[in-house]
Amino acid sequence: MTSRPNDVKLKERLDEFEVDWSELESSLDNCQQLLVTTETVLLPSTQAASELTVWMDTVDQTIEVKSDLQPRNADDMLQLHNDFKVLMSLLR
Repeated sequence: MTSRPNDVKLKERLDEFEVDWSELESSLDNCQQLLVTTETVLLPSTQAASELTVWMDTVDQTIEVKSDLQPRNADDMLQLHNDFKVLMSLLR
């Protein structure tokens, strides 16, 4: 069997592909290891940040509700006083 001129070029190109493929596989292993390490470190931090956000949202909602109940000026205070008097008269 005789070798054709293109066979040599094809063989060289295939060898290059094999080298590139090996480097890609090696790089993939390194990337997977880095991903596992990163997940191990970041997952607890991400979970803690998420829990903190939920807690802060609850506190924010509580503050909003309580601030709506607080009198903001003299008219609000007078209205609360009148509502209290009406409530007290109903309880007697």
